[in-house]
Amino acid sequence: MEDDLRDRIFLELGIDHVRAVHCVIFLGDYQAYGRPTVQVASKENKGIGHELESRRLGEIQIDVKPPVVHEATRQFCGMLLTHQERVMSSQFKLQT
Repeated sequence: MEDDLRDRIFLELGIDHVRAVHCVIFLGDYQAYGRPTVQVASKENKGIGHELESRRLGEIQIDVKPPVVHEATRQFCGMLLTHQERVMSSQFKLQT
């Protein structure tokens, strides 16, 4: 299928292209599309992509290698989950 046709179909159906790519290519599970974690991850990755592109166009003139992005994402997810555990623990302590 040509990209233009796919994009028009996605637009008509309200399918987020980045989230669909994450599900099908990265996770290998098209049914993951509606999961909250996939929604958050794809939204953040859109922001990262936008930031990298804007910097590439003006501020920074380097290519970021995929392993660097993967490692940064892995570390970010670890920090996010650790922070969430701390918040939930604090909320539990406040409730008791």
